[in-house]
Amino acid sequence: MERTVKVTTLHYMAAKTVPRLCDSLGAPKIPKETDVTPIFLRGMRQWLPGLLLLGMVQASAPARAAAPLSEEEAYEIGMEAYTYAYPLVLMELTNRVTTNIARPDNSLRAPYNQLVHATAVPDASYRDVVRVNADTLYSLVRYDVGREPMVITVPDTQGRYFSLTLMDMWTDAYASIGTRTTGSATGHFAIVAPGWQGTLPAGVRKIVSPTQGGWMTARIQSNGVADLPKVHQLQAGMQAVPLSAFGKPYAAPAGKVDPAIDMKTPPVDQVKQLSPAAYFALLAELLPKHPPHAADYPVLLRM
Repeated sequence: MERTVKVTTLHYMAAKTVPRLCDSLGAPKIPKETDVTPIFLRGMRQWLPGLLLLGMVQASAPARAAAPLSEEEAYEIGMEAYTYAYPLVLMELTNRVTTNIARPDNSLRAPYNQLVHATAVPDASYRDVVRVNADTLYSLVRYDVGREPMVITVPDTQGRYFSLTLMDMWTDAYASIGTRTTGSATGHFAIVAPGWQGTLPAGVRKIVSPTQGGWMTARIQSNGVADLPKVHQLQAGMQAVPLSAFGKPYAAPAGKVDPAIDMKTPPVDQVKQLSPAAYFALLAELLPKHPPHAADYPVLLRM
């Protein structure tokens, strides 16, 4: 059945919401005489196909006239949408910075799907993420399993406590590998994308990532400075390889460095600098690869 979008309502939302969002988010002010409808509509044109793709608009729903929104209602929905999308947008900009490197380094930056290990605790100058433990040595993989699964191998820690937390692009921790959950013996775990239908080698356990990308963050118990060499040895025993390379000699390729990416501004500040139009355009770009969770639909339908 025919569905129509009332341009007058969109014009009202654009005129009322975009300037207030700019003010609230610290974005550059838009002159009062500027017609912001094109800005708003550009975002809607990019965002709406993603929403339709996800089935948020029912094709069988009867056509209904859109009720006019008050300024306060439009503003509240805009702010709720911004807040909802924030984890995904922040993760994307963080990934752009922290994977924009040819080889892993000691700052916990590495190309996608490559392990990187910290050999010392982070100091106060570390700004790639907002908060890190000051007494933990991290190992980290920023993964993208859209092309093929990635196999994580953990060594036998001989009872020493360790944990590998798997987090999707919405920052939801969806699985944990470690002493408490899977034991301290050697293990192999394949992170696969939603809908992957392939076959894994014997002894490799499957973990389905809710989104195509995400992080695996490892922490190994350390008992002081004198114990660090043992922790480093266990870190070196970890592996992260594509499924096609599992059980074979593998040399990770060099990452591609994009000089256009801002490597100086912390990612959290880069998010603050996005205009509302750029912010929601980025959300629309990310949704097909990193769809919302089923529990998110109440807020999505409100948007």
